[in-house]
Amino acid sequence: MYFVTPHGTWPAARPAPDGAGPQTALDALLAGPTRSERARGLVTALPAGTHRVRAQAAAGAVDLSLPWLVTELGREAVNQLVCTAAAAPGIPGGRQPADVVVRIHESGMPSGAWPVRCDENGAAAPVETRGPGR
Repeated sequence: MYFVTPHGTWPAARPAPDGAGPQTALDALLAGPTRSERARGLVTALPAGTHRVRAQAAAGAVDLSLPWLVTELGREAVNQLVCTAAAAPGIPGGRQPADVVVRIHESGMPSGAWPVRCDENGAAAPVETRGPGR
């Protein structure tokens, strides 16, 4: 999972239980850093409270259904969600985290999902879409 440091988002490795997938990783992320992670300076930018992010794995992708609008979150919080989902175990297709497409579905928004990836710096980056003639 990804937490926040003064230098941006930072990965924190935790052992995954058998059968774990993106939902397990997102639930752990929302629970916040452990005592030892906090001692290393890792914090979260996600809103406090009992929020549920729903994560569903697909071939080479994860669909994230958020209880917030992306505009209600800071950049670091979005990075945490996207990069944790992309690096989670149990995503079919055998892709590296940087190649996993994370499709963000915002609460109350009727429009389609926002496709992003976790870049090499641990930041959410829009997936480039190319239309005909581009």
